[in-house]
Amino acid sequence: MSSTVSPRLSPREKQVLRDYTKGFTEKEIAFHLGISLSTVKTYGYNIRTKLHAEDKAHAVAIALQSNILT
Repeated sequence: MSSTVSPRLSPREKQVLRDYTKGFTEKEIAFHLGISLSTVKTYGYNIRTKLHAEDKAHAVAIALQSNILT
Protein backbone atom coordinates (compact mmCIF):
# COMPACT_ATOMS: atom_id res chain seq x y z
CA MET A 1 0.00 0.00 0.00
CA SER A 2 1.36 3.40 -0.93
CA SER A 3 1.93 5.91 1.86
CA THR A 4 -0.08 8.42 -0.18
CA VAL A 5 -3.18 6.28 0.14
CA SER A 6 -5.22 7.09 3.22
CA PRO A 7 -8.10 4.68 3.76
CA ARG A 8 -11.10 6.08 5.54
CA LEU A 9 -11.12 4.47 8.93
CA SER A 10 -13.83 5.47 11.37
CA PRO A 11 -12.74 7.08 14.64
CA ARG A 12 -13.54 3.83 16.48
CA GLU A 13 -11.56 1.77 13.96
CA LYS A 14 -8.62 4.10 14.58
CA GLN A 15 -8.99 3.54 18.34
CA VAL A 16 -8.91 -0.22 17.86
CA LEU A 17 -5.96 0.04 15.49
CA ARG A 18 -4.11 2.28 17.96
CA ASP A 19 -4.65 -0.35 20.66
CA TYR A 20 -3.36 -3.01 18.26
CA THR A 21 -0.15 -0.98 17.93
CA LYS A 22 0.17 -1.06 21.74
CA GLY A 23 0.02 -4.86 21.66
CA PHE A 24 -3.39 -5.16 23.32
CA THR A 25 -5.40 -8.33 22.76
CA GLU A 26 -8.91 -8.08 21.36
CA LYS A 27 -10.27 -8.90 24.82
CA GLU A 28 -8.20 -6.09 26.37
CA ILE A 29 -9.38 -3.67 23.68
CA ALA A 30 -13.00 -4.60 24.34
CA PHE A 31 -12.55 -3.90 28.05
CA HIS A 32 -10.60 -0.68 27.43
CA LEU A 33 -13.21 0.72 25.02
CA GLY A 34 -16.25 -0.67 26.85
CA ILE A 35 -17.50 -2.67 23.87
CA SER A 36 -18.07 -6.35 23.23
CA LEU A 37 -15.38 -8.71 22.00
CA SER A 38 -17.56 -9.40 18.96
CA THR A 39 -17.60 -5.70 18.12
CA VAL A 40 -13.80 -5.50 18.40
CA LYS A 41 -13.51 -8.46 16.04
CA THR A 42 -15.83 -6.72 13.57
CA TYR A 43 -13.73 -3.54 13.74
CA GLY A 44 -10.61 -5.67 13.24
CA TYR A 45 -12.12 -7.28 10.15
CA ASN A 46 -13.08 -3.86 8.76
CA ILE A 47 -9.59 -2.49 9.44
CA ARG A 48 -7.89 -5.42 7.71
CA THR A 49 -10.26 -5.13 4.76
CA LYS A 50 -9.78 -1.38 4.34
CA LEU A 51 -5.99 -1.65 4.66
CA HIS A 52 -5.80 -4.78 2.51
CA ALA A 53 -3.93 -6.41 5.39
CA GLU A 54 -3.43 -10.14 5.77
CA ASP A 55 -3.67 -10.07 9.56
CA LYS A 56 -3.52 -7.79 12.61
CA ALA A 57 0.29 -7.49 12.53
CA HIS A 58 0.18 -6.55 8.85
CA ALA A 59 -2.49 -3.91 9.59
CA VAL A 60 -0.28 -2.43 12.31
CA ALA A 61 2.70 -2.35 9.95
CA ILE A 62 0.65 -0.61 7.26
CA ALA A 63 -0.71 1.91 9.75
CA LEU A 64 2.75 2.77 11.08
CA GLN A 65 4.29 2.95 7.62
CA SER A 66 1.46 5.10 6.25
CA ASN A 67 1.11 7.41 9.29
CA ILE A 68 -2.60 6.58 9.44
CA LEU A 69 -2.80 7.22 13.17
CA THR A 70 -1.10 10.63 13.24
